[in-house]
Parts: sequence; structure tokens; C-alpha cells
Amino acid sequence: MSIRQQFNLQPNKPTILIATDSALSHTGLGRLAREIFTYLHDTGEYNIVQHGWFHRGSSEQVKFPIIATKARPDGSAEPGDLWGQQSFDEISRDLCPNLVWMCADPWRLDYMKTVRSRGSYATMAYVAIDSPPIQEKDAEILRHFDDVVPYCE
Repeated sequence: MSIRQQFNLQPNKPTILIATDSALSHTGLGRLAREIFTYLHDTGEYNIVQHGWFHRGSSEQVKFPIIATKARPDGSAEPGDLWGQQSFDEISRDLCPNLVWMCADPWRLDYMKTVRSRGSYATMAYVAIDSPPIQEKDAEILRHFDDVVPYCE
């Protein structure tokens, strides 16, 4: 069963795949994902699905499905898939999103340079730039995104 079927996504709506800390986590990135994408979900205009980093079960709820990154049998995060490096490509190929929205430090997004499904969707990186100038290695990573929205304080 595909992700679209599993979550009963509407074929006539654009689909946004979020990739950042799980919206159910109590981190700044988790809260950001929860607030922004709950609002967009409530417009009724979009299918929203999250590839949630460090996702664990919670008594809290969000209005969109969260697909966790890989975990070890004890439930701890799989070191090779902390930010979706191993699972993102398969999820994005199955989901066929229109937009992938990622929020993290640039170095966490390095794997996007080699994702096989790139080109079939638009990408946006919402990234913290703590102090100018941006390091060349981070700039090289961000060149692989269609849009980059930097933020600071």
C-alpha cells in the first residue's frame, strides 16, 4: 500500500513533505513544524505528511501523519538515519510530493545532494544562519535546493 493510500491523501491537492524534527517533539524545530503545518493543513488546500526526525509516540496529536526515521529495536534512533539520510529517498519516491520543506542546520541536509528522486519535486530549506558569512561547505549544500529561507535571531 502506498503512502498516499495509507493516509488517504487527496489526489487533487498539492502534497507537502516536511522533513525536520517530529512535530510531536518538544524542540524548536518540532514546534515550528507543528505550528506552520497545522495552519496549512487547516486551510484544506494541501496534503501534509511529515518525515519526522526523532519521532516517538506521544499522547499529543497533530492533524497530519508522521513517518518516523529508522529506529533500533530498542526504539532509539538509528545512527545512520538520524535526519532521514537512509529513509528519505524511498519515502519521497512513494509519496510523490509537490514540495519538500526541510528545516535544519545546513550540515544535516547534506544528503540531499545525492537523493535519487530529486527533480520530481520542488525543495525549500529553512535554515539557521548564526553568523555571516555562511561557510562555503554550507553554501554548497544549499545550492541543491530550489529555495532557501535563512533565519537568525
